[in-house]
Amino acid sequence: MNAAKLIVGVDECGVGAIAGPMVLAAVAFRTGTRQPILKRFAFEKGPDVPVQDSKKVKATLIPRLVELIWDVCVDYELLMRPAAEVDTLGAHIAQTEGLKAVTHRLLERIALQHPGEFNDYTVIVDGDIDLGKPCTFRYRARAHADCDVWQVGAASLIAKNRQLEVMRQMHGLDSRYGFDKHAGYPTPAHKRALQAYGVSRFHRRTYRPVKEFL
Repeated sequence: MNAAKLIVGVDECGVGAIAGPMVLAAVAFRTGTRQPILKRFAFEKGPDVPVQDSKKVKATLIPRLVELIWDVCVDYELLMRPAAEVDTLGAHIAQTEGLKAVTHRLLERIALQHPGEFNDYTVIVDGDIDLGKPCTFRYRARAHADCDVWQVGAASLIAKNRQLEVMRQMHGLDSRYGFDKHAGYPTPAHKRALQAYGVSRFHRRTYRPVKEFL
């Protein structure tokens, strides 16, 4: 078998949320893998939806798109930074170090589980971001890569899917804040709940909208 090349998309979800975890994802595809497309006619009316930036997709469709990604990717990795860890590290370090860690773990596991199968890789990270040194892999950081590169969009979908799962779990533990509706972002309803009930153990206490209610 001839060695193939990998394209690895890397993205995060929840940097701007004021509650819940920051979720980072990396997903690897063989070059030549076609962009997966969700065929809507199989379960509901509406146009087909390709794997793309999670912000362009209805939340109800994200799990189905993630299943398509799992079917065609070589492997993927997820990393969660809980709210307390984001507070301790700071959002920027939690993001950059998390993006490095999740990508390193994925590339390392692929090398161990697929020895000799892949001879090169291209890592594309969403955002005009410098991951800093040391960094164990080569990468390209591109603004709006989640919109322009479907493999990065795939990473955004995997991260968003996990974040939504966790926020629903949090809502089950404390339903006062509506975590299942706003996914931890500072919406007017979320701020009103903070004012009414105070800060929960799920909130990021170093973020300005939360600090106002401490």
